Amino acid sequence: MGERQVMFVAKSGYTGHLFEEEVIGTPKIVSWQADGRRWKVRDCVEFAHRHQLTQHGPIAEQLRLKVAERLGVDGRRVLIYNTINTPFDFYLGADCFFEFQGTVVTCDASLRNKGSYKADVQIGEAIIGQDGEPNQEEINRLADQIAGQWHRNFRRFREVCTQRQGGGVLTWHPT
Repeated sequence: MGERQVMFVAKSGYTGHLFEEEVIGTPKIVSWQADGRRWKVRDCVEFAHRHQLTQHGPIAEQLRLKVAERLGVDGRRVLIYNTINTPFDFYLGADCFFEFQGTVVTCDASLRNKGSYKADVQIGEAIIGQDGEPNQEEINRLADQIAGQWHRNFRRFREVCTQRQGGGVLTWHPT
């Protein structure tokens, strides 16, 4: 019984923000101010690119490499952006996004089931095993989910580009 109480006390101070940082990594401190306008995905991605929000932790790195493996590409071609405490997090509910060939998949790391999510993929506490180490089964499951979502987003992106440009060269115009 005492062991259960010790675990409860240790877990009671573990917040969603600490979980985000353990899974995604410590965010780069970037100053920005909500300006009353509604930021779109394109605005948030440009913000992440402009501020080079590519720092991430070891769990996110394992996930990034697994996503690249699932997509069948060199790991250097799949990027992950840490968007904790940025407009992406504030407006779109995503703590990070994966990017490959100009198409993004957004992820939200959360300790709780929110019922509905704004992000494409939800990363829950199962990503950390009982031993405190990354759960490889969950990393594999999430990598499959992210790669599958990337294919869906890319198809949708290609359709939007085709509609906007009459079948011309693809440029990034997310909806």
